[in-house]
Amino acid sequence: MGKFFTVSDHVYLQLHHLPPEQLKQRLPGISETAMIFAGVDVTKEPIPVLPTVHYNMGGTPTNYRGEVITHHNGQDKVVPGLFAAGEASCASVHGANRLGANSLLDIVVFGRACALTIKDIAKPGDTQAPLKDSTGEQSIANLDQVRYANGPTPTAELRLRMQKCMQKNAAVFRQKNTLEEGMCSKKLSFEQHWRKHTLAATDTSTGATTLTYRPVIDHTLDGRECKTVPPIIRTY
Repeated sequence: MGKFFTVSDHVYLQLHHLPPEQLKQRLPGISETAMIFAGVDVTKEPIPVLPTVHYNMGGTPTNYRGEVITHHNGQDKVVPGLFAAGEASCASVHGANRLGANSLLDIVVFGRACALTIKDIAKPGDTQAPLKDSTGEQSIANLDQVRYANGPTPTAELRLRMQKCMQKNAAVFRQKNTLEEGMCSKKLSFEQHWRKHTLAATDTSTGATTLTYRPVIDHTLDGRECKTVPPIIRTY
């Protein structure tokens, strides 16, 4: 089923027992996605579903106040006057910065945090440094460089290779040997301490990207109000 779907290891999700009008009204997104990615008409055919992974999302790193931060010499450093919230940010709170309902919660919670922080630090009559006439042009140039790139590897091809690797080697049920196979195929290595944030900084003049790391915050903001629950090994 599905003229665009060639992966054999899948299960079927049947929806065509529901009236077409109900599918149109209540499940328009699923119906559209099934047609686009699998070539399936959900009113007539089951949807092939692949087991996959819970995705990782990143963004501009922030603290809980919505302030953008960098990390140097083991310390977080606030970038004065720069804030981020929602899909553009990474507040590093479990469950935040996700697609769908959680991203709405994220923008409400951390958007409010940004507003409260700005209220505390900004004063009426504060001045802002004048902007150059060329401000913003470099950002547009960076986007155009990606949009009009003409390298040997199409974006869709690279994305598919990464997707297949993740589905095969790091799916829902993971084993040491499959993870090692996936890492070796990409010439990567395991990190001894994997509970950490990866920070990427790109030099816009050269395109070189530097990876650094920031430790995960393992404690609550107020231990008296809410005690910290340490992580435990997941067993089955």
